[in-house]
Amino acid sequence: MFNRRARKLRLSLGSDPADDEYPDKPPRMRWATYNRLLNKLRAADGVAEERLVPAARAWAIMDQGRP
Repeated sequence: MFNRRARKLRLSLGSDPADDEYPDKPPRMRWATYNRLLNKLRAADGVAEERLVPAARAWAIMDQGRP
């Protein structure tokens, strides 16, 4: 579900790239940096979701034709 940008942002925030939840602020990271990276992460997750919905619809349409 995650794209490459989201995985890299999760790593920079000190989180597991495969984790679904947004990470907490790492110690010693400035709040401004954390908020900036978190906003980028949310935007990247939104792009991934936007790309996933049409693909899921296409898969559902293809599966309807199969017995």
